[in-house]
Amino acid sequence: MHNSLSMYAWLLSFLLIGFSCRKQKVKISCDHSSSSFQSIFQSMILNEHTDEVFFDTEVHEYSFVLSEDKEVCEIGYQSQPEIFSALYLMEIIDSSTGMIIYSGNHNFSSTETSFVTPSSTINSPFAAPLASTIVIQSGVTYTLRRTILLNNANGQFSNLIGRVARRGEMSFPYTEGAMTITSTNFYQANPSGGGSLLNYAVPYIDLIFTE
Repeated sequence: MHNSLSMYAWLLSFLLIGFSCRKQKVKISCDHSSSSFQSIFQSMILNEHTDEVFFDTEVHEYSFVLSEDKEVCEIGYQSQPEIFSALYLMEIIDSSTGMIIYSGNHNFSSTETSFVTPSSTINSPFAAPLASTIVIQSGVTYTLRRTILLNNANGQFSNLIGRVARRGEMSFPYTEGAMTITSTNFYQANPSGGGSLLNYAVPYIDLIFTE
């Protein structure tokens, strides 16, 4: 009888652990069919902003803050057709400290927004991409930056453009869900290449968070 009770208790514990693990896996997902950024962009278009491809600068970026802690699982962007095989440098910077918390080079589709899993060589001793855990803390302002140098864009300024939402008078901040976009900037990576265009539009660089 004692052995039967012990076996029963062990089996029950095993089933509970298995159920708990399965529950945890179900809770963790990375779905890029919707996001706070997508909601912001769509809301802007519905409110008299134009959805267009513009701004021939090497750097497109926006600063944002979240109302709750999140972990980035994908980054979404669309390249230009003439440079579909080019690498875009994607960075996430803690705006208060200037610390780069993510830096990775990625290819993106030129026909639609495509999504990549963050990976980086920053902490890899073999210079091979490693999966990166990127935790965005609530209440902290971060900058999401997209860079492609003119030399890597076949030397054509027309290849530096990217999808944006804009109108004559922008009204920052823009908020949907947990995300608030506080400001944007478009400029050359080399400062001598020209000045910056501050708060002229919101570049379409999607961030997907683990749910």
